[in-house]
Amino acid sequence: MTKHKPTHLESAEQAPTTEAPNDWRASAQRIEALRASLPKSEPEPEQATLPGVTVPRTPGDTAPMNNDLARTPLFAPIKRGRRKMLDKAPLPGPAGNRAACVSGKQLDMADQDVFLCGLKQAAEVGPDQPVTVLLGEFLTSLGWNSRSDAAYRWLKGSFERLATCRLFFETEERMLSLPLLGPLEFDKREKTWTFTIPEKTMALFLGQSYGFVDLAKRRALGKRVDLAKWVQSYAASHAPGQHSVSLENLHKWSGYEGRMRDFRTSLAEALDELRRVGVLTSWEFAERKKIVCWYR
Repeated sequence: MTKHKPTHLESAEQAPTTEAPNDWRASAQRIEALRASLPKSEPEPEQATLPGVTVPRTPGDTAPMNNDLARTPLFAPIKRGRRKMLDKAPLPGPAGNRAACVSGKQLDMADQDVFLCGLKQAAEVGPDQPVTVLLGEFLTSLGWNSRSDAAYRWLKGSFERLATCRLFFETEERMLSLPLLGPLEFDKREKTWTFTIPEKTMALFLGQSYGFVDLAKRRALGKRVDLAKWVQSYAASHAPGQHSVSLENLHKWSGYEGRMRDFRTSLAEALDELRRVGVLTSWEFAERKKIVCWYR
């Protein structure tokens, strides 16, 4: 019998929530008690070294994402062609979020796709070890069918944006500056990128402060894709089950640049899409559409 231990997601700093009904809590406790009482029928997950920390090998077609980053507009659902140059720009997020500022060219949700796929491959090697990817195969992992020069140029630009981005983390005792990617090398003849994830950057995953993003469901998104991807990443940074958060906070934390009424409409369509592909089980607006609640 294995005693249930609270996960990193259950104990992580969460966004403002509304209390779930008592019957839901009781039901969840009964289910958890039953699950803990059952004998294990499968072996423990195979372990792999994610640079900086040992974690379960990324299950299936998923990638790890740090919770502090997932709850900010580091990767934002911005419109094409509207990237800003940022110089220690604040990253709004829930109380207690460690990510403070970012410098570099603004990153969008397609850049997050590249980062997630890079993290997935980096989970197979050690800290500061080179990860080499073929451009064609990497585009396939992103869900791209195109092998045009324009697709290769875009991917090159995305890697360069990620490599020149710097994060700033602050606590009461110290400030830390980290790059998203380490040294970057492009082999023009072989059409390969080689990059590293610095050990201190991957130490963001220490304490298991991360969730797994389902890449297959992400590729299946077809409507309000950018906002849906941001919400998927944000949702993965919290424990499975019910979650409630104000639209005002989601609007700010996601980096959505439109009006609140436009955001509400876009968010409803994005949540419908996340429910369609199976990321969410259900969702609804509450308190005169000032709060959104979902279950996953």
